[in-house]
Amino acid sequence: MNQDKSFSLTSNWKRILTALSEFHFNEPDNHIKHTINVLSTPSADSELVGTGGGRYVYKLPPESHTSNNPYVVKFAVPTDGDRYLHGKAQNNVEAHLWEEHKNPTDQENVLVPVSANQTTVDGSWLVTSSPS
Repeated sequence: MNQDKSFSLTSNWKRILTALSEFHFNEPDNHIKHTINVLSTPSADSELVGTGGGRYVYKLPPESHTSNNPYVVKFAVPTDGDRYLHGKAQNNVEAHLWEEHKNPTDQENVLVPVSANQTTVDGSWLVTSSPS
């Protein structure tokens, strides 16, 4: 899969995603409904599209970025065994793999392009193309 060159996340949405990522870690029992409410906009409702690897994945609203393609945001969440690393480690590994293999040949159908990530909070959130 090739990276969408038209994608850019607005600075306001970078702040929103950073605040939501902090909420995910601090309010593990309440984050799903709150996140859906924040990510839903007048033009599109958000939804939880998946979980796994210490992360929750939500649809990203179209007005949060400059592309016409669909995107998702992956928020790291605490896990029983490792509160601060598991989901953040997954986000960091995914971002690192994409950075190392931006122009893949054999990997084209394996890697999902990473379009934005939060490195200042050590992998708290990551934006990728939507698989659908």
